Amino acid sequence: MRARFGVVILLSLLTAAGCSSAPKSALQTKPAAIPSASALPTTLPETLLGKRGVIMNYEAATRAINFRPFLPSKRPREIALLHPFRSDDEAARRGIGFSYDRRGTIFVLRQWPLAGEEPTAYRAVPPIRGCVGTYRIPTTNGLIVTGNNGRIFTLETDGVASARELRSEATRLAARGLCR
Repeated sequence: MRARFGVVILLSLLTAAGCSSAPKSALQTKPAAIPSASALPTTLPETLLGKRGVIMNYEAATRAINFRPFLPSKRPREIALLHPFRSDDEAARRGIGFSYDRRGTIFVLRQWPLAGEEPTAYRAVPPIRGCVGTYRIPTTNGLIVTGNNGRIFTLETDGVASARELRSEATRLAARGLCR
């Protein structure tokens, strides 16, 4: 995994330095639409993030979204481009997800532009300090957090974690600027 991550960093540095063999126009084109679930291979990664989006490198994922994402970790395990939170697949509403380790737990933070969508179908819980609203995802014990920055986030674990661990991690991320 580290070797693959190192190759991605090296390629991104070469591309940023103008050392890419691809013509500049090819690097500046908009990405293709996210494939539908039926068009994806049947052997998707068995990670939570792999089930929710299309795994790709950071540069490709950030070119396909219209906001600067919050980075939960300096070294994410996986990065994925996500379909919009609750709307048709429009580039302006696509999201990005990060899978990362924190004290032996694998967390998955997904984020999208809010685009007028509120998670009203979920049960509200006391808000995380510095954020607008916090909601519980009953099927995964995860959290949905809305920020002052016009984005909506979900925080879940790729495994088992208590509601207390999730809330503690969400509070830590909020202190680092998640909702600003």
